[in-house]
Amino acid sequence: AARAVVGSVNSAYYPRVDLNAGYSRWERHIFLPDGVGQPGMTSSVGPTDDWLASLNLRFTLFDSGQRRAELLAAMAQESAARNQIKEVRLDIALNVHRTYYSFLAAQEALMIAEKNVARATNHLNMAKEKKAAGVIPDAEVTRVQVEVANDKLALVRAKGMVRTTLGQLNAAMRSEEHTSELSHESPSRM
Repeated sequence: AARAVVGSVNSAYYPRVDLNAGYSRWERHIFLPDGVGQPGMTSSVGPTDDWLASLNLRFTLFDSGQRRAELLAAMAQESAARNQIKEVRLDIALNVHRTYYSFLAAQEALMIAEKNVARATNHLNMAKEKKAAGVIPDAEVTRVQVEVANDKLALVRAKGMVRTTLGQLNAAMRSEEHTSELSHESPSRM
């Protein structure tokens, strides 16, 4: 649109040619007082065909710099529009990169949370065996059970974060196809 405005404003430097044409046909009735006309004379004038044609050529020789100022303003607006397009493209690319790396970080956090749950579960099993053998007190087993519960809660949060960042990545890329592609890449992590 800004480019079209530049072309439109630039057209002021060219001559302007106007061509007009017209046609009309008319017939008029005249009313003469009685006895003024001659015998056999009609009370109408015409019909008459009128043709009109004109060609106008205009060229501005001097306008105190108005055309140049308007052209420079239009060119500045076009440049601003181009820069705005570049800015929008860079913002979209930055947003996609940010959300993609957030998604990768969420997947890594999910893998760590899964490993922590597995480690804490093994630790709980060992603590139960040691308690059964009488080596550690009940309080130690309870502490390990709390650790397992906390790690499971962190796992649930990590799964939610993966889904959230996947949705943000989908929104940043403005396509539902990418959601299915990314979810097929790492189904075990989600």
